[in-house]
Amino acid sequence: MYYFKNSLLTFSCINHRLLFENPFQNKVFRKKNLLNYYRVRAMLLFEAEAREEEIKEDKKKTFLLSECYSKSWISLTNEPQRLDTLICCVCNQVVNNAMELHCDEHEDSDQVYLVGEECLQQYLKQNNGKCPIQQHDHCEFSQGRTMRKLVFELFVICPRQFDLKKRQSNEGIKLEGEKEEEGHWNGPNSAPNSKNYCNFKGKIKDLKDHLDKSCNLISTKQINQLEIANELNAIVGQIKELQNVIKLQTEQYKHLKADKLEELVKTNNKQINDLKHELLGKDKTIAVLTNNIQQLKIDIDQHNIEFKTKFDNHVNAFKEYKQIIGLKLENQKTN
Repeated sequence: MYYFKNSLLTFSCINHRLLFENPFQNKVFRKKNLLNYYRVRAMLLFEAEAREEEIKEDKKKTFLLSECYSKSWISLTNEPQRLDTLICCVCNQVVNNAMELHCDEHEDSDQVYLVGEECLQQYLKQNNGKCPIQQHDHCEFSQGRTMRKLVFELFVICPRQFDLKKRQSNEGIKLEGEKEEEGHWNGPNSAPNSKNYCNFKGKIKDLKDHLDKSCNLISTKQINQLEIANELNAIVGQIKELQNVIKLQTEQYKHLKADKLEELVKTNNKQINDLKHELLGKDKTIAVLTNNIQQLKIDIDQHNIEFKTKFDNHVNAFKEYKQIIGLKLENQKTN
C-alpha cells in the first residue's frame, strides 16, 4: 500500500510537470508518462481485486446462523465440559442443527457422532457421499432433535459483539465502556450506554430474533463491506482523476499543436510572400536587362550594317582609284 500511494504521488508530480512543458519537445517523456499512468491504473485495479478477496475472507469469519457455532464464542458463557458432547465431528465446533450418524459400519461404537447439517451437506457433496467417520459409502443420518434442543438452550452473548471485540482486540483497540477482562464476560450491564456495544445475553433459540430486530450493532461483514466500498470508491475516484488529467493533457497537446501549426503556416506564408516580392523584383530586373540586351543587339546590327556599307564604299572607291592609277600607268608607258 505504501508503494501504491507513492506511485500515485509520483504520477501526480509528473502530470504537474507535463502541464508546463512543451509537448513538441517531449514525445518520449509523454510516452513514459502514459505508460506510468496505465501501470498505476493496473495497480489500482489489483488493489481493488485484493480488497474483494478480503471481503470473501471476512465472509468466512462472519457469524452465520446456518453454520456450526464457534466454541470460543459459546465458551464465554458456558462450561467447556457441557460443550464436549455437542461438538461437530467435521469442523470441531459446537454443532448447529445437529444430525446424528446411524451407519452400520460404526453402530457398535459407544460414541454418538454429531455433525452440523450444513457441514454434513458440504462434506457429502465434496466426498462423493462418503461418511465423514470411516469414509464408507451409504452414509445414514437423521436429525438429532434432543441435541438440537440442548444447543438451542445454551446462553450466549451477541455474536456481533463477540466479532467486534475480537476484531478490535486484534487491532489493539479498547472497546468504549469495556470493563471485563480479556476472555470473560461480565454480564449485560458491562457497557449500558455505548452505541457500539450490544448487551444481549440470551438463548441461541432467541438469537435470530435479536439480530433481526433489537441488535444495535452492524455485523462485521457489513462493517467490512462498508469500509471496502469506501476504499473502492476512493480508488475509482483516483482512476477518474487520472483519466481527467490525461484527457486535459491530450486536449492541451492538441490545442498547442494547432497553435504551433497555425504559427508555422503564418511563418511559411510570410516567407512565401517575401519570396514572391523578391521574385517580382528579379523579374523586373530581368525584363530590363532583356530589353537592354535586345536594344544593344539592334544597335550592334545597325552598326554592322553601317560599317558594311562604309566598308563596301571604301572597297569600291579603292577599286576605282586602282583603275585610275592603272590607266595613268598605261598612259605613261605609251607616251
